[in-house]
Amino acid sequence: MERSVHDHVLLSYSVRCRDKEIHLHTMYLDGNASEYTDVVFSGVLAYHFENDNLNTIFFDIAEVPVRQIYAEHKALFDRLKNYGWPEVNYTSEEHLLQTVEQRGVRGYELSSSYGLYGWVWAQSMAVNEADAPQA
Repeated sequence: MERSVHDHVLLSYSVRCRDKEIHLHTMYLDGNASEYTDVVFSGVLAYHFENDNLNTIFFDIAEVPVRQIYAEHKALFDRLKNYGWPEVNYTSEEHLLQTVEQRGVRGYELSSSYGLYGWVWAQSMAVNEADAPQA
């Protein structure tokens, strides 16, 4: 069975710029038992998170087409294009999307029941069992 982050609390996240990775550290509480899961996005090209209220409860992380993310957030892309975001030198919308697809980039949408949501363009996502964080 594939690991899920449904109803997991976000403990922390880190953006590793040089490695082009984003790590989400999560925990699921079930009575007295805790389950820890790390989500790692690799080959990150762009991301956008909103509403981090420091108490996030995830609903899901789903793969969606990069074109869908672009269409839903076109104004954001237009506004930030001249600031080097995303890190692709492109001349048109179609040029950007073709370049992203040629690089094997996928879209991932983070939804929450409460708190942080957003999306990531990355080459891959791994959902792994993790150890409890050190105190």
